[in-house]
Amino acid sequence: MTNLSKGIKDLVHGIIPVDVALLSIIDTPIFQRLGRVKQLTSAEYVFPGARHTRKEHCMGAMFLASKYAQIIGLNEYDKKVIEIAALLHDIGHGPYSHSWDAVVYVLLYPDVHKGHDIHRHSILYNVLNDTVSKIVNIDDVAKVWNNNNMVLSSILQGPLGVDRMDFVKRDTLYTDTTHFGYIETARIINSTSIYTKPDGKQVLCYQEKVIPDAIQGLTSRLYMYNKVYLHKTVIAASILFEAAIQFAIEHLDLIEKTRDLHKFVYLTDSILDTILSSNDPRLEHSQYYIRRLYNRELPKLLSEDIIYLSPEIKTKHLPGINIDMINNKITWVGRLLSNDFAAEFDKYDIHVMTKEGVIPFREYWRKCYSHYQIETYYIKRVYSL
Repeated sequence: MTNLSKGIKDLVHGIIPVDVALLSIIDTPIFQRLGRVKQLTSAEYVFPGARHTRKEHCMGAMFLASKYAQIIGLNEYDKKVIEIAALLHDIGHGPYSHSWDAVVYVLLYPDVHKGHDIHRHSILYNVLNDTVSKIVNIDDVAKVWNNNNMVLSSILQGPLGVDRMDFVKRDTLYTDTTHFGYIETARIINSTSIYTKPDGKQVLCYQEKVIPDAIQGLTSRLYMYNKVYLHKTVIAASILFEAAIQFAIEHLDLIEKTRDLHKFVYLTDSILDTILSSNDPRLEHSQYYIRRLYNRELPKLLSEDIIYLSPEIKTKHLPGINIDMINNKITWVGRLLSNDFAAEFDKYDIHVMTKEGVIPFREYWRKCYSHYQIETYYIKRVYSL
């Protein structure tokens, strides 16, 4: 490794080698901010060890991206592009991660489901432009995020991408749920290659022998959503945070502080303590919900329904919260869950290398997993406020 500056000790991957170029990004205030934003927001109210941060996850994703790049033989420039895209992929997350999407980004970017994905582009072009441009063209990083480079995009955010691989391994470790989520990262990555289709398009290709490992990893991720991320008590804690922020948005001008990237760098999970220590009487309702959260006086689950859907209409349903103040109830609809893994591989045009030749994953799935029972569903819960 050239220009090796240091090795960062990581609990999941061991030593993560970082060169001078990557270190120049890691040492920026906007990246260091991720060390003050927890990865799993409210999971600590059920799994006390779940206090790891977006910073650790991003560096872990960067490490795995480097491994992918080495195995499939990327040139040095593309290797840097995918490492930087992985390192910065969560740079737009606000305090309490996805809860900020549900409360603040939904107002800042009303036509977008995941506002943090839009915000990261703004940070890349307006805050990190000078730093990243010394290493690669920032447009090439954005292309990875926008799925305009199918090989690199698959490495980062595909079904076997480094984002998923790292958060499954990391989240299961910190929540002590490794029996739910296991993914054989080294074996899968080492069985990857680039396949050039007859039309000249290049896509990722995995050896047939690792498909069972891939399915195990994807199933593990599904278990983590069911048992950890969408745990009834984790969601109850998130509801209190989101209620607290909703009552503080206008008074603290949180929309503008999120839009203004010089102020955004100081928006971290500490915002709850900032609100709680304020003497502003307009924050009384917000402080009420924060005290409940800190004292673990959480909303109680009244009912839960699992609603099954046909795969073709699954994209029409998005998570959301409806607060009924009159009846003191909250209706929560969780994100859509599905074990239709072939559909995920289709999105990135991923292929499988078999003894007979290279074929699309969907064709391989039909041939070898026709018995697999597909389930697509979401969870609907009603909590007492």
